[in-house]
Amino acid sequence: MKINSIFFRIFSGFLIIITLFSIILLVSYNWGLSSAIKNWSNYHLKNSKSLAKSILLGNEVVVPQDNPIFVYNLDRELIFSNRGLGRKSGVDQELEPILSNNILTGYYYSPRMQFLDIEANKEFTKAITKALILALIISTIIATIIALLFSVNISRSTQKIVKFLKRLSKGDSGSYIKVEGSTEVQEIINAINNLSRELLREEELRSQWSRDIAHDLRTPIAALKAQFEGMESGVLDINIGRIKQNIKEVYRLEYMVEDLSELMKLEDPKTSLYIDEINTLDLINQIKIICVEDINKKKIKTSFNSSLTSFIGDEMLLYRGISNIWVNAVRHTNVGGSITFSIYQQDMNIIIDINNSGEIIPKNEISRIFDRLYRGEKSRSSQGSGLGLTICQQVVSLHNGDITVCSDKSTGTTFSIKLPL
Repeated sequence: MKINSIFFRIFSGFLIIITLFSIILLVSYNWGLSSAIKNWSNYHLKNSKSLAKSILLGNEVVVPQDNPIFVYNLDRELIFSNRGLGRKSGVDQELEPILSNNILTGYYYSPRMQFLDIEANKEFTKAITKALILALIISTIIATIIALLFSVNISRSTQKIVKFLKRLSKGDSGSYIKVEGSTEVQEIINAINNLSRELLREEELRSQWSRDIAHDLRTPIAALKAQFEGMESGVLDINIGRIKQNIKEVYRLEYMVEDLSELMKLEDPKTSLYIDEINTLDLINQIKIICVEDINKKKIKTSFNSSLTSFIGDEMLLYRGISNIWVNAVRHTNVGGSITFSIYQQDMNIIIDINNSGEIIPKNEISRIFDRLYRGEKSRSSQGSGLGLTICQQVVSLHNGDITVCSDKSTGTTFSIKLPL
């Protein structure tokens, strides 16, 4: 058994608590017994004085035999004793005065008796002490057994969790652990199972993205390779049109690489924001020129609404995130459709809405469209890395904001960004 193991620590903790409890109980018992004996002695002295005073006054009293008392007159002559009249003179005794209305009426002598001098008290104390020691021994044994069982149970649970985490670290995601235990242990297990599910989901997304990105990279590279080989062999003529087409493919590759680089930067914990005042009109003017050729070609109606002159945020990052949503809106809006861009304040938040009348996002995809590396079925054939919305969500998250999407046939698709003031 290792000293730093959870079993040893829990079991040792229980034993320490039991030991401290036993010590406190014994100290309390000793203090209580001492106080009781002291109180008994004080009561004995007071009772002796009261009896002596009553005897001097001629009252009939019953003096217990276990309370020796000698009463003397003013001449220190013995006039009463429950031990016989053997002591007639009190000259050699340490007599205590008896006062009545502050007038000396006589003396008395009562030897100081110890509590344990009385046999009944001695037997009572022994019985209580034995019962206490026996109770401590039995309680310690029971508590030790309970501590042992509890420690073993916790230790087994943690060992199962550790084994599962080791398997998980080796890539065995998707499996789950079932361990019975306390509420806290169950919370840990639920968190681990959720982590396993999330890792499996991320692995599936990464695998899907790898296939998609490999296809998207392979296609332009293959096209460029074929073009250059054809021009090299003389099969294809070298002309401006062919060169422009090749440059377009290069731009496509560059765009995908930039998205990957941008996402890596945003996910870096060291990423910091450059917060400044953003002019709303300037932001709208920047958005207006994005995909303007596609907008004109598809005859899309655009409208921009703003009730704010400015707001606070990282202008470059917000532009990057909003532009990704705008590009998607243009891409998925049908010919003759419309796109509406709105900025306004709601309570203590800045709201940015981008609504388009284009294709409806299936309900089973809405919960996943912001996932890293995910692309919906309708987006697989289109250009793009599948990282645009993920980048947007990360930008909003860095601003402590939130982004949601609503898509139905009656109102179209609306992406709503909420940024706290």
